[in-house]
Amino acid sequence: MGWYFALQIPALFLPMKTRALLVVFAAFLVGCSSSVDLNEENVSLPHDGFVHGKITSAYRDQGCAFLFEYEEQGQKRLVRPFQLEEQYKIDGLEVKMKFSYSRIMNEGCDLANPVIIDSIVRINP
Repeated sequence: MGWYFALQIPALFLPMKTRALLVVFAAFLVGCSSSVDLNEENVSLPHDGFVHGKITSAYRDQGCAFLFEYEEQGQKRLVRPFQLEEQYKIDGLEVKMKFSYSRIMNEGCDLANPVIIDSIVRINP
């Protein structure tokens, strides 16, 4: 019990505004702490920057012509490649792709976020 009062006594001599700022700062520090373990097993970033997946037209009836389907941390992900070249518009085609997310309009496809293709490599013939 003595250590608790030892911590409280210096705070009694601080102005109310300073005490309030200390409380807010302490809450900020506690809120910013992360409990996520970033070991190599938990982070699934490809070494070469490419994401392996396949081109699919399975969602055409939902307004999505061709999507890039890949798996990330055990979950299926879908993105809509913007200006996908005709040679890659083949259902089931396996590719490796580097992409960046875009803010362009989705144009009726609400299942996937639009992406700009930085690089694409065909895997199977």
